[in-house]
Amino acid sequence: MKNTGHCDFRSVIEEVRERYDIVEVVGRYVKLNHSNKGLCPFHDERMPSFSVNVKGQYFYCFGCGKGGDVFKFLELYEKRPFAEILKELADRVDIDIPSLSSDFKERIDEDRVIRDILGATAEFYHESLTEEASEYLIDRRGIEKKIISEFKIGYANGQLTEYLLKERNFPIDICLRAGVLKKSEASSIGDYFHDRIVFPNFRHGQVVHLSGRRIDGNEPKYLHLPGEIKYLYNEDALYEEEVYIVEGILDCLSAVQNGYPAVAILGASNFKPKYIQKFSRCEKVYICLDGDEAGVKGSFKVGNMIGEKARIASLPGGTDVNDYFNCYTKDDFNKLIASSKDIIKYELGFIPPDTDKTELPQKLEDILKKLSGMEKAKVEAYLNYEVKSRFKLKKEDIDGYRDIILNYRKADARINKDDIGDEGAEAVYSAFFDGLIDLVEKDGKPAFLIKEEDNLSVVHSVKKNGLFYIPPPIEQIPWLLPRGEEILKLYDDQSKILTEENDKALYDELLAYHKSISELPEDGYYDLI
Repeated sequence: MKNTGHCDFRSVIEEVRERYDIVEVVGRYVKLNHSNKGLCPFHDERMPSFSVNVKGQYFYCFGCGKGGDVFKFLELYEKRPFAEILKELADRVDIDIPSLSSDFKERIDEDRVIRDILGATAEFYHESLTEEASEYLIDRRGIEKKIISEFKIGYANGQLTEYLLKERNFPIDICLRAGVLKKSEASSIGDYFHDRIVFPNFRHGQVVHLSGRRIDGNEPKYLHLPGEIKYLYNEDALYEEEVYIVEGILDCLSAVQNGYPAVAILGASNFKPKYIQKFSRCEKVYICLDGDEAGVKGSFKVGNMIGEKARIASLPGGTDVNDYFNCYTKDDFNKLIASSKDIIKYELGFIPPDTDKTELPQKLEDILKKLSGMEKAKVEAYLNYEVKSRFKLKKEDIDGYRDIILNYRKADARINKDDIGDEGAEAVYSAFFDGLIDLVEKDGKPAFLIKEEDNLSVVHSVKKNGLFYIPPPIEQIPWLLPRGEEILKLYDDQSKILTEENDKALYDELLAYHKSISELPEDGYYDLI
């Protein structure tokens, strides 16, 4: 993969990080037991408090508080600058970073310093947690001491400036850019989160964001670091097969405390399209937003964006997840989750069963459009067991709705005709045809990995028998797509040493591997027309 000096360096870092198993790297320097725990290499200890998280791909020491990803471990252990570590690791996996200019290095180094500042800030706040703040969390919100410790919840007592600048010697300009310090009108430097409980957001063991909440009734009640919020709260939960989406941080902590892997979106309206791919590893996503009007609207929005794997739970009016766990039992919550609905059933529930039959097609328009993107068996199940029974429709009524869905499919399949460039061909969604190896990602979109004669290629459409096959939409693909360019590079590298005899063996191995990781259907599961 080639990267220019104008690339997004965070994407480069992620690309390199994903190619390494932190357990294998750390294991070269630290003796880890079967639970991936060992003696911390960064401070003296007799009992192991150092551990490596396999799913999250990060390390953390509960003794000295040091933690982070594979880069951070090597930085601390080998005492070398981040840019040097990055370049070395990238070279080992053939990721070319040809232009590590001085400007690029400065940006990377500053980004790492900001992460260090956020981590130091979180540790300082946690050590400064007041008795009043602890009582609020424990007595009023039901958060246990273990969770407070695990998530490093703290309090901004106004002493952060002296700690960062004098004790830790961080540059004042980078502290200001990090957002934890601010300049007042009088040009004095102060604590951005002053007089608030502060919740660090950890990702892969490193603090990526901070949020604060006042408990004295003054406004603004909630405060986040300046700038775009790029991460959901507690994103490491997204490595689980089932995950729960809640609104606020305290909702998330309550869910985790009760054994449910959860992420918080920090407000019912704050879910962004770019978050969708974060849920690619999850098989089911339970949406548990607040039981108010904003929560209902947010559930519609999030459910529609996530698609078929979403299940929407309806909390009692006026309650959030934190309230719920303080008023109800875990068994009650399990029953609530068991009664959750997929987006189609949830939306149907808001259409009165006695709706006039002349108005029903308009009311059902959004639902029918969603059904047009699903495979036929699911469509028939919804039409016959949900729509027909709810509105007491006849067979001819369902036949009419089936025709409407078919028309939506055909209209949708005609998109990008100009790109296809063939007036006589019909475009159809498919993930099954001769020559297809797998669905992959190309330019951020689904694409086909195909084999023609001795060549592999990645394309966004394929013409066969008068039809143009196009991949299903990303929201309809329930697995993580491998990157097409990586597969092509692997194949190209191997082909240089191939003979005709082992060419087919390599192809078969690639085919088997990519089918296994994506569970590619073999029965035309995604043939939609």
